[in-house]
Amino acid sequence: MRDGRRMIKKFLVYIGLIMTLTVVLPASVSAVGNISVASSPGGAEIYLDDSTTGLYTPGIIESVTAGTHTVKLMLTGYETSSNTAYVTDNLTSTIDTVTLTNLTSEVYFYSYPPEATVYVDGTKKGYTNDSFTIGYGSREIVLVLDDYENWSSTLLVNSSTQSLTAELESSVVNGSIYFTSSPSNAEVYIFEEYYGTTPLTVDDLEEGSYDVIIYKSGYENWTDVVYVTAGEEYDEDADLDATETTATTAATTVTTVRTSTPVQTIATVAAVKTYDLTTTKVKSTVTVPTPWPTDTPTAASSPLDPLLIIGAVGMGLVVIKRH
Repeated sequence: MRDGRRMIKKFLVYIGLIMTLTVVLPASVSAVGNISVASSPGGAEIYLDDSTTGLYTPGIIESVTAGTHTVKLMLTGYETSSNTAYVTDNLTSTIDTVTLTNLTSEVYFYSYPPEATVYVDGTKKGYTNDSFTIGYGSREIVLVLDDYENWSSTLLVNSSTQSLTAELESSVVNGSIYFTSSPSNAEVYIFEEYYGTTPLTVDDLEEGSYDVIIYKSGYENWTDVVYVTAGEEYDEDADLDATETTATTAATTVTTVRTSTPVQTIATVAAVKTYDLTTTKVKSTVTVPTPWPTDTPTAASSPLDPLLIIGAVGMGLVVIKRH
């Protein structure tokens, strides 16, 4: 009998143990949960209780025992973020999106010309030449200045202090003026500054108006205001006017040339002229009045007077014979 009773007691004990295990074991097995983690920026490595999970944000850590746990997020260039998560059986605990703090470094920006606007990853930071605090990582740098091409570069910011220097290129296409003159070899002045002699091309002139003087000795100054358009060449042709002195000299030279033909002399004319010796000469019948006597002394007779008288008598005899 006693053995039978002992057997019954043992059986009841086993039944009790089995029932207890049936109730306790499911509770022990189900005492796990999950942790959902996200960060800004994403891609941070997830650590659970200082051990890597091999996961990156956003991610879910599964099968975490119930209770309190420490979740750390690590991303290059950012401060490590430590967060506390409480796990409940069969539930997923969520850690609100963690904003990671970017590590920073000082970067100096220089440009020529200066005062260019500095953009980092599309955000305006200020102007060159100055320094700015820039977050770690690969940064897109753009410098902007009116009348110059935008300058861009990628900069890896880290723990060391860095400097960046940029030489900006002009975006303005300048114009030019081509000078000619008549006569040529005249001096060209722009805003009273000498540039050379015609024909002459002056390049790299910014768009705008220019005061021009073309000078040549002996000619009136030629002046004009020339408007230069970007990317175009303007032709400037100066027709110079001679000064009065120069014009008079030129006219005198022309007159001298035109009257340079030899003038005929009296001897030349006499040599070619023909005289008619057959013409009858009529003796004049006009009585020459006797001059009124005066007290004026009579002039001395010329030594040639007798010869003239003899010649006259001879001519008279010839005329009488012909009649």
